[in-house]
Amino acid sequence: MKLPSLQGADDLLVKIWSVIDGRLLATLRGASAEITDIAVNTENTLLAAGSIDKILRVWCLQTTAPVSHCTFI
Repeated sequence: MKLPSLQGADDLLVKIWSVIDGRLLATLRGASAEITDIAVNTENTLLAAGSIDKILRVWCLQTTAPVSHCTFI
């Protein structure tokens, strides 16, 4: 199974793209500043995105629903 391509940038969105046909599969919203880092857990069920405002947000990849967030000082 091919994993999707992930994109986060200064538009405050995390976008999930199909690597097979280039289609946009999902857009994850909720960031309040430019996204600098993205990671997926080993089970490919959760996506975490960190932004320059020091907030880490986590989404469920199956439902694209937000799961959690935390702020780092």
